[in-house]
Amino acid sequence: MNKKTKKILFELSRNSRIPTNLLAKKLKSSPQSTSYLVNQLEKKKVINYETIADAVKLGYTNVLVGFNYTSFEHADIKKVMSSLEKDKQVISILEGTRGVDILAEYCHRNLSAFNKELEEFLTSFSKIIDTRFMQPVIVKHHFPRKYLVPNCDKTDLVHCGDRELEVLSENEDRILKGIAMNPKASLTALSRITGISTKAITTVKKNLEKRNIVRGYTCSIGLKKSGIRKEIIFLRLTGRGVNRMRQVVEYAQQSQNIIGLIKIIGYYHIMLNVESLNEIDVLSNIRSNLPIEAYLSVPIKSVIRERYIP
Repeated sequence: MNKKTKKILFELSRNSRIPTNLLAKKLKSSPQSTSYLVNQLEKKKVINYETIADAVKLGYTNVLVGFNYTSFEHADIKKVMSSLEKDKQVISILEGTRGVDILAEYCHRNLSAFNKELEEFLTSFSKIIDTRFMQPVIVKHHFPRKYLVPNCDKTDLVHCGDRELEVLSENEDRILKGIAMNPKASLTALSRITGISTKAITTVKKNLEKRNIVRGYTCSIGLKKSGIRKEIIFLRLTGRGVNRMRQVVEYAQQSQNIIGLIKIIGYYHIMLNVESLNEIDVLSNIRSNLPIEAYLSVPIKSVIRERYIP
């Protein structure tokens, strides 16, 4: 991956709605050349755009579920994946190669609704799949992809957590769904999708961002097409407390390869999202620097879905 491609992926993951002229300026390239490079990444399905919305502010509860197959017949695996992909409440689907076969994140109005759906799913595929763990999400941290551009701002984006519930108007709900469906859509395109004037969309969109309902616009990166390696690491800390958790967050902020940290409830306390361009042993470094009682490393072979709200 050349330097210019790294820079494009970095900037689009920070703000996928960045104007082409501004992106070109950051790349020290022409708008025409920049537009062509971005279009090629889109055409080759290297990138997929996402809107970062705060699920908790909208009344959702997120739960991470690790699944392991009990049958490895291709037809059985295909049925399971098809069912998960059709489920709008499943906002993230990652395929692992070790430790966990599928890591799915559910986003429901309450735990009762989540539990009912999960039981129905497990009953339907009782001879094919079983759960490894279920862990509710407390808060999410997103960090810049520093392995693409090392000398960058290390500020993280925090969402979910303890938030006041926001009630959306009909127009706000329609515009949020429009942005979530197509994060790169122009105001004109959003007007066609929602039936709302561009002037009203501009006002509502800014208001959603100001109220931190919409936290930003990013992109997921296809692993095979980009050559990026992804690993999910679950950590159980030795001892608990605010200072201990802060130590882990500060470590993740400084790490070149940790792009996300999720605080969770259950056996494991933290989930780390790790990416790299080369084969590196991030886990050994983590274990050398942090008080870890137990861990689970899950190399990811493919990202099937990566969203933030249903």
